[in-house]
Amino acid sequence: MSGKGSECQPSSKVRMEAELRLSRSRGKRGIIAAGFAFLILTLLLASPALGQVATGFPTYGSFGGGSFDTVNNANLNVHFEIPIINKASQGMPFSYNLTYDSSVWMLQGSSGNQTWAPTTNTNWGWNTIGSPSTGTLMFQAIPTYCINDEKYYTKYIFGPYIDPKGTSHNIVVQTNTGDAACGVGAITGGTSVARDGSGYTLVVTNTTSSDVYWRSGIYTNIPFGSSVYDTNGNSIYSSSGTFTDTLNLHPLVVSGSGTPSSPIVYKYTGPGGTQYPVTENFTQEIVETNFGCSGIGDYGRNTQINQNLVTSISMPDGTTYTITYEPTNNPVHAGAVTVPPSSSDPAV
Repeated sequence: MSGKGSECQPSSKVRMEAELRLSRSRGKRGIIAAGFAFLILTLLLASPALGQVATGFPTYGSFGGGSFDTVNNANLNVHFEIPIINKASQGMPFSYNLTYDSSVWMLQGSSGNQTWAPTTNTNWGWNTIGSPSTGTLMFQAIPTYCINDEKYYTKYIFGPYIDPKGTSHNIVVQTNTGDAACGVGAITGGTSVARDGSGYTLVVTNTTSSDVYWRSGIYTNIPFGSSVYDTNGNSIYSSSGTFTDTLNLHPLVVSGSGTPSSPIVYKYTGPGGTQYPVTENFTQEIVETNFGCSGIGDYGRNTQINQNLVTSISMPDGTTYTITYEPTNNPVHAGAVTVPPSSSDPAV
């Protein structure tokens, strides 16, 4: 698949094309290619105000793709998921998938002085450890100075909410501790309902306690906790990478820091209590862009920026997802690569 935009795109020349190869090795030196998916990211700049391309599955979106990946036809964001565990239950089922979205760049700064920067709510396209079960509620605590009494009070901003599939929902609640000397009354809570038909509702109480309610009745306590509850009182709680359900069982344990020397290992509990590992391996790479967008600075060209990038995911059955990155076109730093993962294309 390929595509060209009419305006500046964050790609080496015209496009970014990513190849993800699914390989299987059964004790042999050779690797047999079992399948592949081609991913495309084309980020069109409709206006200087455009930031991050929508990820996940926006409501009323149009999607295409193959058996492995899904492409948003409106912005060409590519989304795929690698399942770790999907456990059925009479109470509350537990699912945990590694999700990836190819739209990893956003504009930073004011018009006329902008640069490309990685999105703040992703890990170079991959979800974070807790988000596959609870989603992610964006949160800011902003110290605000009151000149009348020369003291600070705090504003809190909750939202938007990024659901477990990586879709952003514009539900936002603001609270603050208040300051009478500046005539600012304390706001201790509020409710925000998503207008995109998703059914998500954000409720904030006691200034900093937040819950996101799903249409199904399940609700999550985030960002200060990582708990999911259903209407019957069943729960799944995660702490330091260990997920615990209502029966005090651990369906999943996650360890590792996400570095070349400390890969992330997801151990899920199978039948009979046996734990099976899924290992997410990392390699340190120099990340640098050269998108060539007029008036917009590129990432990593002034300073060498080393990042730990996912390069393979090993499954318990011997299957390995191998991920390679496209070399940056005309790099300042030798060996630099461009994210998202790409294969070089001799045609461009």
